[in-house]
Amino acid sequence: MFVQYENRAFPYSASVIDNLTFLLHLHRQAELLLVLAGEIEMTVDAHTQTLTAGQLGFAFPNCAHSYVTRRNSRVLLLIFDAALAGDCASALLTQRASYPFLAAQEVDPDIHYLAPKLLRPMETRLMKGYLQVICARLLERMPVEAQVAGDASDWTHRALTYLNEH
Repeated sequence: MFVQYENRAFPYSASVIDNLTFLLHLHRQAELLLVLAGEIEMTVDAHTQTLTAGQLGFAFPNCAHSYVTRRNSRVLLLIFDAALAGDCASALLTQRASYPFLAAQEVDPDIHYLAPKLLRPMETRLMKGYLQVICARLLERMPVEAQVAGDASDWTHRALTYLNEH
């Protein structure tokens, strides 16, 4: 398994992307994908799921993840430093999703309401507030577990994580 380390210069980005396909990578930011239309295959660590409109996938910081669009997809993608999520930052840095996807009916209405607002330029404190609410809603609905270090066979992931942290 080849994992690309992405050294992102910006602490935050929000965009709507058509037909997203991106190789397996990781970075120090969290990444939320909300499917607006079509379908996209998302892999986070050892979990792969085909997501359709209304469904959500989430990669905690330093989790390997990828995207493949086989037909058509339109997604809202939020990438942000954990520190921007306020009181949720600690959970984002010390936990992992045991299953990183939510069905459409599991996605809290606050996420559907706030995520598109993050596409517009806004004051940093307002953006942080929106991200904190989104992460709080996500963490109350997504099963999480304590982050555990990879085993000895996972040297690539461990090396990339070390580089990211230092």
